[in-house]
Amino acid sequence: MEHNFREKLSVLVSSMYAVFLVTLGGVIALTCQNTRERHSSEIFTTIIAYVSLIWLVFFNVDLHRYKKNATDLIKQQEGMNQSNEEQLDQAANDVCNTIPSTNTEHFYGFLMGRHSGSFYLKAGMAVFCFGHMIHEGLRFGQQILSWYAEDYQCLDRPAVELHVVRPILSFYQLFIIFKYSNIIINRHRIIARFGSMHLIGTSLCNWINSLVLYAIENHVNNQQNDTTLFFINSNTSASTHYMKSDTSEVYENDALISRECYGHHVLLSPITLKTIPYLYPFTIEYNVLLAGVWLIVWQNIGRRHSQVNPHPFCQKIDIEQGIEKITYRSNFFISADCHASNKGLFAGLFLLLVSIITVIVFFVSAREKKFLAVGITIHTFQEGIVTGISLICVLIAFRQTSQLDINLHPITLLDDVLMFIPLPFFFANGIISVMTNFNGGQYVRTGIYVLIVIQVVVQTLFIVDGLRRCSNSSELQFKKPGRELVTFLIICNLSMWIINTFEHKIIEPYNKHNSYFDELGFIVTQTTHPLMLFYRFHSSVCLADVWKSAYEIGE
Repeated sequence: MEHNFREKLSVLVSSMYAVFLVTLGGVIALTCQNTRERHSSEIFTTIIAYVSLIWLVFFNVDLHRYKKNATDLIKQQEGMNQSNEEQLDQAANDVCNTIPSTNTEHFYGFLMGRHSGSFYLKAGMAVFCFGHMIHEGLRFGQQILSWYAEDYQCLDRPAVELHVVRPILSFYQLFIIFKYSNIIINRHRIIARFGSMHLIGTSLCNWINSLVLYAIENHVNNQQNDTTLFFINSNTSASTHYMKSDTSEVYENDALISRECYGHHVLLSPITLKTIPYLYPFTIEYNVLLAGVWLIVWQNIGRRHSQVNPHPFCQKIDIEQGIEKITYRSNFFISADCHASNKGLFAGLFLLLVSIITVIVFFVSAREKKFLAVGITIHTFQEGIVTGISLICVLIAFRQTSQLDINLHPITLLDDVLMFIPLPFFFANGIISVMTNFNGGQYVRTGIYVLIVIQVVVQTLFIVDGLRRCSNSSELQFKKPGRELVTFLIICNLSMWIINTFEHKIIEPYNKHNSYFDELGFIVTQTTHPLMLFYRFHSSVCLADVWKSAYEIGE
């Protein structure tokens, strides 16, 4: 009874700890972005990154010892030849069940099948992680160049350490998630809960901090004549927070220093290196995914599940010439039946090709002032047509997949959480965009934003329903109703992700949000854009899960 109380108490307290950490990180990120106080934000982020690294190393070493003990046990019991590494590995994983012989539960377990996670999600995380690490590397290079040029006004020493430890943590987390995202922890549960929640809090703090910096740098780049840094205008009430009596001169100087450090004389500044603003969404999206995956790991701590192996390998019995042979394969095994997908695949690839061509034409047009209107027209029709096609396909696919069976035991928590997080950002951006364009007489753009919001709502409902579908009859497994359209929608969402990633920076100044909402419109559109991009990516991940699991027997 006391043990259960401690378990439940650790769940509650670890959750409260994560809430406190995220709140503290959010407050620091929002209030410590001027030159005078930015060090506080960087030091805080560095400290929580070090704590995360300590927990990951502890967890990885403990798990490695667990597997090594199994190998030693096999050597003692079976007297195997130490040079036969393949045989040792197989036998070690086969007897991991015997290691915690004095306990009623295994130290570690590994979920199998669909419960082990989506490879598509992990591949996407790898892409976002590499983009994030490139971003961190450029930031680190910017600080090193400032030091080398003896430009000490722009040198930020705490940022140097931050841009070293954060990419190390990011890459280490990617490695752990790729290998052990399907793990169930039954050892040091209380420590594991706090460690997992700390990783969630760290990811969300980095997410908030990146959103703030993303908006600040866009503001600095677009408003070179402003006299303050943090979305301040002398004619707005927000300026009173920073420009009070004796401190006003300090913050004006901070703003001037910041613009100089972001300016053209710095080799790797956001102005001179145009790729930096495009890399921020990778950092933001990667941290959202990290938080979601660690939430699932935290939820599975101490969990009893029917689809659990005591080792990360599955036994497979092959019968050759009447002799049974036991072999092993990793749980991280990919196989796919592509029946009823070819038409949707090639239609999607055609759409992707057309989208890439129009993106190139858009960039060529946007570079010349006399063709700028043509580029804006291309973007408008491109976004409207792709959104309209995807909405029609979602409605038809919804009707077809309704023929499938209901899965009584769906695995949807992570997908549900990550699908609903971007929705408020979509709605906020849509409301402001509709009001701005309608007020400015841009009725075509107004209609497109309304269409985008409708498409997002309908697609979300379709995905939530599709994740809870299965095919228990052989007829459904053969016909696979709606699978062609699901295949097309996967690529369609990737196409929209590409369009919005590369064209948003150029088209944003012409949406004229500032003309109707002043600085508020700019803040909202800049902070919502990365999460809107994340929605498109994660929609394709969820649709890939529907593509596979909805046409198999429910687990």
